[in-house]
Amino acid sequence: MPHQKHLSECAGNASSRTPFRVCRERLIANTLRVCSERVQRIRHAACPYLKEVCPDFGERPRACLHGAPQGVRQGNAHALGGAVTLKPSDKNDPESPKVYVEFLPATLAAHAVADRKEFNSFDGAMDEHFSKMEGQRSEQQMRAQQNAVLSKVDKIRLDQEKRAHQLAAAATKKDRQAQLIEYNLPQVDAAINAVNTALASGMNWEELKLMVKAERKAGNPVAGLIHEMSFERNSITLLLSNTLDDAEEEEMTRPVETVEVDLSLTGYANAESYFTAKKRDAEKQSKTEVAGAKAVKAAEKRTQKEASKVKTTLTITQIRKQMWFEKFNWFVSSENFLVLCGRDAAQNDMLVRRYLATGDVFVYSDVTDTPCCVIKHPCGAAGQPVPPLTLTQAGHTVLCRSNAWDSKMVTSAWWVEADQVGLADPVTGPLPLGQVYVTGHRNILPSSQLLMGFGLLFQ
Repeated sequence: MPHQKHLSECAGNASSRTPFRVCRERLIANTLRVCSERVQRIRHAACPYLKEVCPDFGERPRACLHGAPQGVRQGNAHALGGAVTLKPSDKNDPESPKVYVEFLPATLAAHAVADRKEFNSFDGAMDEHFSKMEGQRSEQQMRAQQNAVLSKVDKIRLDQEKRAHQLAAAATKKDRQAQLIEYNLPQVDAAINAVNTALASGMNWEELKLMVKAERKAGNPVAGLIHEMSFERNSITLLLSNTLDDAEEEEMTRPVETVEVDLSLTGYANAESYFTAKKRDAEKQSKTEVAGAKAVKAAEKRTQKEASKVKTTLTITQIRKQMWFEKFNWFVSSENFLVLCGRDAAQNDMLVRRYLATGDVFVYSDVTDTPCCVIKHPCGAAGQPVPPLTLTQAGHTVLCRSNAWDSKMVTSAWWVEADQVGLADPVTGPLPLGQVYVTGHRNILPSSQLLMGFGLLFQ
């Protein structure tokens, strides 16, 4: 900021005889001079730190800072270059589009590890960012819609595969358990007979568990096979291993699996029961795979219909620039004449003062709150008379937008040439805002019903 002495001198010059322009110019000159001196001091002090904050500058900080004031005065935006940072790409989706995050006048240390795109000028970085922003947003929305549609099929496919895998795993487990029973058939029969004999002698399940525990500690091999007993299911769980394929391995290193056997069946009958269950699961797996393939195919067919509704082409929607007449109430007549009506008193005044030209037609009525209405000739038709149908439509609009609409009063509008309309009374002078002064003959239009409609105009 400038020193107080300079401001006092400038304020003293602002007397009644000294134009304010002189004071203003001196104030600006002193302000710029003092600020320039302070910028010089800050600029030289900041250079060592810029090398740490902005390592990509190298030896450029001093040159850029010394040239910045002149570059700013000349409108030069190429001093520091520019960059655009990118959103980290999805590693699971190599085809994911590049998305711009922000644009920078220079690459700072905070952006050293970020993906970025360098430009020779800051203007180029800004142009690239804003020109691609809308397209990238549209592409992201399109990919999100496509992924949402495809995820439905993937979910159905994964569910069917999971169910088939579970059935296959269950069938494999039952087949292995049946084989383990066959490998250890004498031991399984001995364990079943021992438990059934103890129960037949009147021993309850708790006493039986204590007896098995004691026999296991005593080294009884049959009791050592019993892992668990379940009186609710009338079964016991045995610890069995493959004694045939692993004959060369030591007994302590053989893999052991738990197999539940029914006490009401023999060892061979338990093995047959497991083989039957394995066959049943295999059949379920086959049926599940067939039904799953049909379900996935039907889902893919539905997905294709839904995906066809997703717009696959990227379009950048340009904001339509409004035409000058769209600030008024307007319509195009049946003969292609543009008809304008003011929305309020200010627009009525603007319409007459700025847009009523020679050759146009002014339409009005004697009803209160009547808007000013101007009929503009189409291109190439200047000087031609306005057709009666267009005059009637304009008069109809004027009446519908006046107090005649609320009072349901059927009356007539009238029209005059543009040179018959003014905003000032020859005697009293300028009229209030929104009022007009009309001279000469008024052409009365036919009365019409108070009916209005609307239409849509596409470009």
